Amino acid sequence: MFKRPLCLIASAFVAAVFVFLLFYPPDYSDPGKENGEVITVSGKVTSKETGTDFDGNQVQVLYIKESGKDDTIVKVYLSSSYQSNFETIPQIGEQVVVQGEYYAFNRASNPGEFDSRKYYKILKIEYQVRDGSVQYRDLNANSFKESLYRIRMYLSGILDQTFNEEDASVMKAMLLGDRTSMDEEIKGLYQGAGIIHILSISGLHISILGMGLYKLLRKCRIPIIPASVVAISLMLSYGVMCGMGTSAIRAIIMFSLHMIATVIGRSYDMLTGIAVAAMLLIIEQPLYIYHSGFLMSFGAVIGIGLVLPTMQVVRKTEYKKRMDKLIRDGKKLELGDYLAIAREKVTESAFSIVKASLSVSSVCLPVQMNTYYTFPVYSVFLNILVLPFMTILLGLGIIVLISGSVMIELTLIPGLLCHVILAMYKSICIGSRLLPWNTWYAGHADTWQVVVYYILLIVFILLHKYINGKYHIRDNECDIVAKEDVIAKEDVIAKEDNTAIRDKMRIKAGLVECKYLIPIYIIPIIAVVILSIRIRPDLRMVFLHVGQGDGIVIEAGDMTFLVDGGSTSKNSVGQYILTPYLKYEGIGYIDACIITHEDKDHISGVMELLEAMPNGGIQIGNLILPDCSEDSREDSYKELEEAALNAGVPVSYIKRGDTLSTGNDEISIECLGPVEGLRTEGANAHSTILFIRYGDFTSLLTGDVEEEGLSSLNEYLEQNQNTYSNVTLLKVPHHGSRYTTDERFLDLLNPACAVISAGRNNMYGHPHDEVLERLENVESDYYITYETGAVTVDCDGDYSKLSVFLPQ
Repeated sequence: MFKRPLCLIASAFVAAVFVFLLFYPPDYSDPGKENGEVITVSGKVTSKETGTDFDGNQVQVLYIKESGKDDTIVKVYLSSSYQSNFETIPQIGEQVVVQGEYYAFNRASNPGEFDSRKYYKILKIEYQVRDGSVQYRDLNANSFKESLYRIRMYLSGILDQTFNEEDASVMKAMLLGDRTSMDEEIKGLYQGAGIIHILSISGLHISILGMGLYKLLRKCRIPIIPASVVAISLMLSYGVMCGMGTSAIRAIIMFSLHMIATVIGRSYDMLTGIAVAAMLLIIEQPLYIYHSGFLMSFGAVIGIGLVLPTMQVVRKTEYKKRMDKLIRDGKKLELGDYLAIAREKVTESAFSIVKASLSVSSVCLPVQMNTYYTFPVYSVFLNILVLPFMTILLGLGIIVLISGSVMIELTLIPGLLCHVILAMYKSICIGSRLLPWNTWYAGHADTWQVVVYYILLIVFILLHKYINGKYHIRDNECDIVAKEDVIAKEDVIAKEDNTAIRDKMRIKAGLVECKYLIPIYIIPIIAVVILSIRIRPDLRMVFLHVGQGDGIVIEAGDMTFLVDGGSTSKNSVGQYILTPYLKYEGIGYIDACIITHEDKDHISGVMELLEAMPNGGIQIGNLILPDCSEDSREDSYKELEEAALNAGVPVSYIKRGDTLSTGNDEISIECLGPVEGLRTEGANAHSTILFIRYGDFTSLLTGDVEEEGLSSLNEYLEQNQNTYSNVTLLKVPHHGSRYTTDERFLDLLNPACAVISAGRNNMYGHPHDEVLERLENVESDYYITYETGAVTVDCDGDYSKLSVFLPQ
């Protein structure tokens, strides 16, 4: 490192920025406007794209840098009227005035949930405007950037004409950096298999295009400097056209440094290149240091530059040794020799890919765990099948774009070959789901674990470098020999045919390798073990903020229970809230999903989980429904049963007096309602009611119980006041409706604190003021999820701790 002063300076700068942001974190607060408020935005159009609005319609999207605010960009969704008339859409570089409805980006309100506001803050995008209409434009466009945008749209059209919708979306992502039209299912397939990286504009694209152009120009006798300038200019233009993602910027900077080194006659150092690229990006936007794409992209290159050499044994590969021997012996190569050499070369290439994948994974693992919370176990080996075809696929894609510009019929053959490769990729992804233990639900790692992991990784690299300094590898003998035992080269040559001496040296080499090299490979294993440690309380209850609905995760002993999971105010709550939280906690299996009743705001997310199970989603061991009368069960009750049957999940029914096994004899979960066969007028009344006890801690989960169910519960509580009074935590029934939590109910329970699950500004006005007053009258602290975000209660039997996700 000290031999690379520029690398050292750049790395120190990045580290200093990281430490600074720890003490002075960025401000993610709301700009202060009301969602839906009509506002006017004026500024310059910096870029644009075709996107999807919040009703699923395809619309034009502008990115406008606000006048007088250098670091403020606004994302504007134009109204659908602009979609059909391309000429009315402002061009890049124009000064415009746009009017529309203001909306802030959502903050994450649950662990594991995607934080849109933080993500867009990193990109310097402060807020969004919906249904925008252009009030003024000065028609003074940036012709260069606008031309690049139109070229991108033209090339995108060629891909649309050549491929079906699915293949076109993948090729657009690979070639043009456009993921806006990509199907979420396909994206999930690639991500689940661990090959999502092939969809990013990265070093492979730059090396194929940039170096290919540079070498072509040099073969055409173009001098080094003009050839380098043309290649760098083309790559910069390509990056601007594709949206300049972090991986593309990193690759272009490193390519430019490579070209500059070539021009000035200096050797190119990859580690210096990556450090300088990181420093330049951080100078432009310090918050990139929190960007997962930035971390994964740079981590991959660091893995290749620092970790991969520790897996390389500098000795001749088998096929090269075979070739050398045949040449020495003067033997004419036969078909069998060629086949043997080819087999050994393929084997060596496969091992090289595995080693490179392991190297990249070793650096990116903490980022992977704290971004996706899972790790695709077979991704290291799937890359053996994927990466060799990437160069071919990109080359064919470029041929499609070039030939399609001449005549669309010329794209038939290369397009068909692309389809075959993409079909193979899809089959690989689907096939990986069928393999046992295909996904490691690692969960998130704490800061101390990440720090210890990287310290151990650095120790491993330094020790490996030290041992390689003391013991070196000699190509002639394929042996590791202690420096003090090195045999003079002349002696080795003289004794080259002495098999006994060579065998003796190989044995000695193996012993030295076992003694010094193999033990240090235990260090990365220890690092992964430390990164995987998850310290959990005996009992954890998390009341997720799902909007207007309920979703409660209970970890009791070695078992996990999900009580409800649905919402009427948030779409895809299973995909965007339940699943991310479970992955965040490293939970890939739910022992039992308990449904209190069948209303949509309690089951919509659970239905998503059941539908996703066959495709590698979170697995559910049992579905438990309230044991009410047959004629009280609504259509959605039966839909739940059918969905469970289709997913292969057994269905059980719960009633008063039943208990759930938790794997810990000290933690009990008892059902207080409904009574068996309860006949009710509505689903709320037969809600499942659970009473949880662990030491001095007690909790009552009530669903939406009301009317007949609430009356029956109150009677039961009165008969057993000694058992169920003075509850520690109450989940308030029916989101705080005035018709449920009455004085009689609260007097019987006397809860120390209460949680109300409700969505902000919901149409029902939950929670009602009367309920809040009643809770205050019994001196119960209450927490409303739309104010606090997820509410977490940890308990070890002696004491319990309540915490909220959003800062108060």
